[in-house]
Amino acid sequence: MLRDHVNGGHRAEHRSEHRATEGAAIVGLYRRSSSPLPADRDRQYAAGENEKARASLADVVAFAEQARDYSIQSRKHQKQTEISVRTMVRKLGDLKHAVPRDDQPEVQNAIDRLERVRDDLLLAMFPKGKGGK
Repeated sequence: MLRDHVNGGHRAEHRSEHRATEGAAIVGLYRRSSSPLPADRDRQYAAGENEKARASLADVVAFAEQARDYSIQSRKHQKQTEISVRTMVRKLGDLKHAVPRDDQPEVQNAIDRLERVRDDLLLAMFPKGKGGK
């Protein structure tokens, strides 16, 4: 019985470590993958592959939201994640002007969601009311 308790505790500890490692991997993956994606989407929109471009926009937003959640929960990598999100917002702004007018609302929606992610990160890094004026 004691042996099961000890092993169970070990498993819970291992799951916790795995989640932390998984979260750090999400942040790292988002930071690394955010660079080339706008060029891919630009080519996809130009080639008329709107569904692929939409899917890739959704992936970027989903990864950003996962990275934000992990960063805020663990209090790690917040600055790097915010910088990556800000860079992606800038790239998507450029992309928005390069795509046809019909596709611009989808890109703007992704930009808006990323701005909310960025706001959440900034609020976590610099909470209101602590030593503020």
